[in-house]
Amino acid sequence: MSVPPNPYVSPGKSNPFPDAAGAPMTDAQGNVLLVGPMTEPPTLSVIGSFQAVFKEPNAWPLLLWFVLLIVATGFIPILPHIVLLGYASYLAEGMIRTPNAPRLTFDFEHLSKYLGRGVWGFLAAFVIGLVAAIPLAIGMVAVYLGGALLVVAASNGGEGAAFAVMFLVMTIGFVVILLLNVLFQLISNLVSSRAAMAGSYGAGFDFVWIRDFLSRVGLKVFVGLIGMALLSIVVNLLGVLVCFVGVYFTAALTIYASIHYSVSVYRLYLSLGGTPIAMKPEVTLERLAG
Repeated sequence: MSVPPNPYVSPGKSNPFPDAAGAPMTDAQGNVLLVGPMTEPPTLSVIGSFQAVFKEPNAWPLLLWFVLLIVATGFIPILPHIVLLGYASYLAEGMIRTPNAPRLTFDFEHLSKYLGRGVWGFLAAFVIGLVAAIPLAIGMVAVYLGGALLVVAASNGGEGAAFAVMFLVMTIGFVVILLLNVLFQLISNLVSSRAAMAGSYGAGFDFVWIRDFLSRVGLKVFVGLIGMALLSIVVNLLGVLVCFVGVYFTAALTIYASIHYSVSVYRLYLSLGGTPIAMKPEVTLERLAG
């Protein structure tokens, strides 16, 4: 049986869904769903996410565009970050809706659409960052101030006791700050990515959905973020060793791996009965091709 043509592709434009039949799934309001329901849970692997890009036929163009956007962030404020987030959301949408199709490469023709989609995620992340910065700062000050008081108290027992307490406090403080940062990164990523994927600032702050997401796959996301952070340190150190220039490519690889892992977790969430994100029709890949 032949696959009907995609009705959302304009004449002369390539079909962004070569393995998809017909129109995308929508809700009662006509919003495109990403996607669901799913029965086969995907395999979660941080290492596999780092390897994923090299399975793509256009792996090097994908990484090169990420490198150029990363370099641009060093010269142009804010704008490249928004473009990067918008492009990443289109990339993630393709991974979710057409996992067997080649990944979408960056195209300057669609720059305004990357901006239009990425700005909502950027604003949502900015707001959540401002809100989270206060308790995070208070926590850091409390850990180190409490540690300093303990060291002073232990100094009466000699230098050895003071050193032991200082080492213990620094270790506990490092772990606490690391966990707080991972938790902040988790919430920030969820709010930002949801806003960018839905094409709506308000959609990022759907805390009912976020609570449901965390209740189903929160632990896996938390562990994955720690694994991603540790592995990215190793990968970026390797980039530094290659005349430092390699760090741009390893940073690009880390970004792609983060997108791939996030999509894998989202697909797992759907397979466990989670609610798919509803996208505004005007921000979908069909409109990108139109």
